[in-house]
Amino acid sequence: MTATSSGSTIVASDPVLDASARRINRLESQVAALEQLLDVTERTVTEQSDRLEVAREEAEQANQAKADFLATMSHELRTPLNAMIGYTDLWIMGLPEKLTASMTTQVERVRLSAKHLLQLIEEILTFSRIEAAQETVEPIDTSVAELVQAAAAVAEPLALAKGLHFTVNLPKQNIGMFTDARKCRQTLINLLTNAVKFTARGTVHLEVEVIDSTMVAVVTDTGEGISEENLAQIFEPFFQATHTNIDRPGGTGLGLPVSRRLAAMLGGDLTVTSALGSGSAFTLRLPLRAPTVTPTEASV
Repeated sequence: MTATSSGSTIVASDPVLDASARRINRLESQVAALEQLLDVTERTVTEQSDRLEVAREEAEQANQAKADFLATMSHELRTPLNAMIGYTDLWIMGLPEKLTASMTTQVERVRLSAKHLLQLIEEILTFSRIEAAQETVEPIDTSVAELVQAAAAVAEPLALAKGLHFTVNLPKQNIGMFTDARKCRQTLINLLTNAVKFTARGTVHLEVEVIDSTMVAVVTDTGEGISEENLAQIFEPFFQATHTNIDRPGGTGLGLPVSRRLAAMLGGDLTVTSALGSGSAFTLRLPLRAPTVTPTEASV
């Protein structure tokens, strides 16, 4: 609004325009503050991303160093152990001369202990390779009977040494498989020796059948069983269930986690049913033809 007085011009302010100007000024200040905050946030996110990338690289390097160390140590340990097992095999065969019955018993105990230690080393090495995404599937033509019999040959002496009744039931027909024989065999050995370990008396039984192109192997035992709270944790690395009625057997706590991961690599799965006081049943399902997977796909 404009007013004239004595030849001079007086400009009166418009309240609406003044209020709009103030609002614009406030909005501009808020926008500037937001832009500054956004800039600080972007710098913070960039710095955090850089730190995370460094941490990831350090973790990968640590995993690689761990895998290299375990691979080297396992090789150094397995070499003398295999020599020990070889010598005990010769002694039990009566070479270079026949042993007495009591000497044979003692040598057999040494042999079983060496094989048990060899298995623990293999568990640690396999777990390390899986964690470092270095484990791959190498399928070959084999048979269900061959894999099961090889695993049973390792576990049966351990069961008999504890006075357990060890039984295996195979399909009547010899059915072929195209799978990674080493991983399949190791998984079966882990399940059988685990059942022997946690069974003080009674039976360890392996039932094998083929259903819809899938090998189904069920390992049952009459051991102490597993409580409901422990069932959710037994496939976690290094977890070992505690029992009130028996001493906790030794071990790495990797047998079951490794077995489940190997089963997944071979396109199958591993499940368990159990309750305290009623034994356990571990069910391994593997396709007769293993899929091709990458190491990272197996790290579940």
